Amino acid sequence: MLHTTVQAWRHGAISNFEYLMQLNKLSGRSFNDLMQYPVFPFVLSDYTSPRLDLSNSSSFRNLSRPMAIQDKRMEQHYITNYKCLETECEKKSKAEAATTLHFGPYHYGSHYSNSGIVAHYLVRLSPFTQTALEYQDNNFDFPDRLFNSFEATWRLASSESTTDFKELLAELFCLPECLLNKDELDMGIRQGGERVWSVKLPVWVPNNDARLFMLIHRQALEALTVTASLNYWVDLIFGFRQTGKPALDAINVFHPATYLNHLNADEYAADELSQSALRTMVRCYGQMPIQLLQSPHQPHLTAAKEKERRDAKTQIPSPIPSVIGVRWGDYVGSPEQDSAHIQVVLSLKGQKVGQYRLTKIVSLPDGTVTGLTNGVLVIAKCYQDSSKDSTSKSLIIESLATIAKSDGLLRFRMIKPELKPWINAICVGNDQVSAMEWCPIRQQLFVAFSSGVIKVYRLQLQETLDSIELSAELLGHLHSVSCLAVCSEFFIAVSGAADGTMIIWDTNRLSFVKSLKVANGSAITSICCSKTSGDIVVVAHQGNGSRVEILVEMWTLMPVRSIFHEKYREPVVSVEYSTGGKKLFVCLASGRVLCWQNVPSIAKTKAPQFQIINPFE
Repeated sequence: MLHTTVQAWRHGAISNFEYLMQLNKLSGRSFNDLMQYPVFPFVLSDYTSPRLDLSNSSSFRNLSRPMAIQDKRMEQHYITNYKCLETECEKKSKAEAATTLHFGPYHYGSHYSNSGIVAHYLVRLSPFTQTALEYQDNNFDFPDRLFNSFEATWRLASSESTTDFKELLAELFCLPECLLNKDELDMGIRQGGERVWSVKLPVWVPNNDARLFMLIHRQALEALTVTASLNYWVDLIFGFRQTGKPALDAINVFHPATYLNHLNADEYAADELSQSALRTMVRCYGQMPIQLLQSPHQPHLTAAKEKERRDAKTQIPSPIPSVIGVRWGDYVGSPEQDSAHIQVVLSLKGQKVGQYRLTKIVSLPDGTVTGLTNGVLVIAKCYQDSSKDSTSKSLIIESLATIAKSDGLLRFRMIKPELKPWINAICVGNDQVSAMEWCPIRQQLFVAFSSGVIKVYRLQLQETLDSIELSAELLGHLHSVSCLAVCSEFFIAVSGAADGTMIIWDTNRLSFVKSLKVANGSAITSICCSKTSGDIVVVAHQGNGSRVEILVEMWTLMPVRSIFHEKYREPVVSVEYSTGGKKLFVCLASGRVLCWQNVPSIAKTKAPQFQIINPFE
């Protein structure tokens, strides 16, 4: 398992974050044990510059050195400390050793990870708030000692303090809530008169936005500078520099109480009081991860080549002006990628499938992209997968829905376990249905109308349609809603209207999030969301054709790039991302289905999967 994980990381098959999580797991560390909590490295060293440059190695911490000696001037202090303790141990007689509690020499008298450090970082987040209070007799620590600023934490741990050299937690790369005082805790007032509230973020984070910080911090962890040197940090924490002479040479020897099986309380201390003190020390100091590697960790195989490739490319504007080197990502339409390759995957004369028109493209969980005839919606249910772990789920198509303009009836048809007749379910009345979408996680049906109203129904589907009830009416559009998209992975729904207005809705609370005017007021004809990145694609009508715009929801919700091609400048009736987000399928009014993807070599050798579902034949 360890060898497979190491090789997967070295060949770029898994990210740095995933690799660190696996190493923590293999070394016995768990989110269920505060004394052996997963440990992550400090990766950045620049928390004061107005602009952070992720392409500059000076912005990053030296991963080959322990936190305490990031400043080389501190080396002599810890070397001297070790030598003094070594001399003291040599002077003690055997008689003294048998009657007093003593330890061997070490550089550092505390550890980089323990329950106190976990509570320190996560004090604003329950249940860690209670843990932090228990440490201080039901009080918060002194306000000036609380986790209040990344800059101050880095400064103390890396140079200014001789007792504090903590590393980071996984939450500080993915959980913005731990930086916010959402529970409005009264954590006191600092000596300067400032109340301790949410964590102060570096100046390069716009508006002290915790979510943006997490996105930047995660990208910093995945930066090529970190990838190229992460193996050195692994050597210090999980590898051969954890113990013995390599640890001594690396100035990486911690208190003996932190090492696994290093001290036996019954053998090491003669009296009961000393034994109790030693056990308490082991519980509070922190525990070293299980040593996984006995030899130097080999470096990443592709990081250096990838850095050369990126350096050779022209400068690409950053999505955040205050951070240089932020990657847009590897997906179709990304400004980081060259012009996307376009491939025709289907051509139907007159856009007919039998006697019905092909009007919608749907991406299925198995990666297949499906074309649907007009007015048809795929209804899939989310199931627990019994063949995998308990958290695995799969989507299975169980029924179809359609709306008839002639009688205003919304009908359902079960197709599993067997094909059944159509069921009349909802009478929508005189208001014309303009779009429908299905949210499988919450079993919600979104129905948009020409009046601008969006109605949300909750369905109960078993072997038939057991029940249907109206959950909410979403009001926000002043013109006819022309298209809908639901992204269960990001818990959002997006609607587009004839006046060029796009509204993002929260599918958890069924509430308004944000409204944007896009495409210069042109009518929005189609919308889709990427399940992997959260990016939103908007198709807007322009003259005789349509223009495909990309909006990056992950960063600023502002338009980023247009990827239309003059050769295919004709009306677009539907657009859909593939499951992985690296392909974008577009259905044109002429009956052609196009596929945009980034890598022409792959596109030429393997045609994308595409099929048609026609429930009327």
